[in-house]
Amino acid sequence: MESALPSFLEESRLRESGLVIVVNYPNEDPVSDMGEHLYNRFIAFPPLGKVFTTQFALGFRLDEEHYVTLSGAAYEARQGEVFAAATNAGRVVLDATETPVVGHGIEVRIDVNDKPRFDSTEILGRRDISFILDKSTDMIVNDLDKMMGFV
Repeated sequence: MESALPSFLEESRLRESGLVIVVNYPNEDPVSDMGEHLYNRFIAFPPLGKVFTTQFALGFRLDEEHYVTLSGAAYEARQGEVFAAATNAGRVVLDATETPVVGHGIEVRIDVNDKPRFDSTEILGRRDISFILDKSTDMIVNDLDKMMGFV
């Protein structure tokens, strides 16, 4: 995979490597219940009222070269159609509350990366991305369900 990157970017612009994977956990619970689950799992201060929705992002330094960010939120997907009559002066007008919910759940993003490696005069060289691929796979296969509190 890494060998194909120079065909898209100049070698001098390849300063960091990373992989972002999005995992959706479909769930039939109301979005507010899923938001409360995420709040109870990842937020450490007293609520200001009834939890309705939650988004979180946590970043960790794995070693001298690698970092991981775990972020997530409850989501609700809706389906609707837009007709020409639904425009107002060229703008689309769509009331999302009037479109049917076709799915909801919790979306989690895993971002494993290294940081740019350069000083003020030159790029300090690229690293092998196998650690990023292996760590991303390991997190999804072995860790994610436990981190999210689903097992």
